[in-house]
Amino acid sequence: MNMKKLTLWSLLLVTILINYSCKKTFTPLPPYPGMEVKLTSFNIDSQKDTAIVLSNGTIITYTAGSLIKNNGDAVSGNVELLYREFHDAVDIFLAGIPMDYNSMGEKRTMQTAGMFEIDATQGDSELKIADGKSIKVSLASKYKGEQYNFFYLNPDDGNWNWVDLPSCEINADKAIAQQALDAKKPQKLFGDEFFVLNYNKLLDIYLNDDWYKINKLKNDKDLRKKLEEYNFKYYNINVWVEVKFNRAYYQPAEILWRDLDGKDVPKWANKLEIEWKKDANGKWYMTNEPKLIAGENNVHTLVISDKGKTFSKQMQAIIPLKNLLKQSASSLKENYDNAMIELAEEQKKVDAMAETFRAFNVNRLGIYNFDCLLKLDENWFPVAPMFTLENHNETKQVILIFGDNSGYVKMTEKEFASMKINPKSEHRIIIPFADNQVELYPIDALLKLDVASLKSQQKPTVTFEMKNQKFNDAVEFRKFLGFN
Repeated sequence: MNMKKLTLWSLLLVTILINYSCKKTFTPLPPYPGMEVKLTSFNIDSQKDTAIVLSNGTIITYTAGSLIKNNGDAVSGNVELLYREFHDAVDIFLAGIPMDYNSMGEKRTMQTAGMFEIDATQGDSELKIADGKSIKVSLASKYKGEQYNFFYLNPDDGNWNWVDLPSCEINADKAIAQQALDAKKPQKLFGDEFFVLNYNKLLDIYLNDDWYKINKLKNDKDLRKKLEEYNFKYYNINVWVEVKFNRAYYQPAEILWRDLDGKDVPKWANKLEIEWKKDANGKWYMTNEPKLIAGENNVHTLVISDKGKTFSKQMQAIIPLKNLLKQSASSLKENYDNAMIELAEEQKKVDAMAETFRAFNVNRLGIYNFDCLLKLDENWFPVAPMFTLENHNETKQVILIFGDNSGYVKMTEKEFASMKINPKSEHRIIIPFADNQVELYPIDALLKLDVASLKSQQKPTVTFEMKNQKFNDAVEFRKFLGFN
């Protein structure tokens, strides 16, 4: 090869290297800088196996020697492992991370089960994962289901690349915690699902079988009103058997019952008059005596028959009336309300626990996503949108956030023509603007749209009257959208 050709090849090679080294990689651009989830730094020894357990249950497992410098040099000593998670569409949107998946020229939308970014540095040196090595991330996900794939956000073009199927494990600790919480919930003793069989017996118990008071107050309206504060139903039924409840025996009229089948006692059964007859031996017996058939777990079946009519009801013994009436209706309600307030706080903690753990061994640093592709059902229909803005003059893009906060669609002006809506899903329609402002189409307005009429038309024009809101941080942004 002559010197002239060699020089040309050298210049071409230098040009290629310069162009390659100057190539810009994709970097997410947050719509509201400073509101995105921040990276957390973990200082670890690069030559020691390390497990990092986050407060939400996520586990990052690092194997000694997994990190090297970008030029291939080995790393020793401490390094900074950088990590952050995104658990819903709001997290992802605020980070400026796309949720579009392009495959064979077709644009699809992702629904996330959780996303994370992992990076590493040592001083001023950027690091990478060594060939043949990996870092395992077991992500705490709030979404159930095994339909999610694992994707990697290509830093060269900002497109998602399919990687593989992740392993998925149900969080048994959450199920156990929920069962324990359910067991602690107090019994609600108010409402039509509870009843006593005989009001007069309730009165007897309330007045401690004081016959003088009973005769004097049996028709007292104020006393009746006081007893009605317990807010359960009263019948006029007598059953002459005994019921075993918590190692003791009671008459059925001495117990508060839960209605299990929702059937009201008919008038004829509630006003039953017992008929007596003599048997062959001259003994008297009741021909239409109500019966109680015992089952398991304090469940009984009441059967009443009279003059060819039969009524049956399933009911469950809840508490002896003498124990219930030791507290006033108001104090019972107050105790119940206070207990429910405490349990609501515990429920928030259980709700925050992961539904599943989705694990994968990553061999490149960067942004990863556990996702499935959105499948629109027949409830979504096309519209020709028009946007009326409250505080702005132009609409360059529209964001549609799914009602379950699992993903979002970003549409440019050119894509407005392909917009579909599904009011029933309560998705949010927003237009972001600078200076921490967003214009939102109110959910109540979305739900008031006449869906049947709109679906009967061929791509009807819908005017979305947007409402402007300014916010200071991600918490206020979520609150405005209704994702608390």
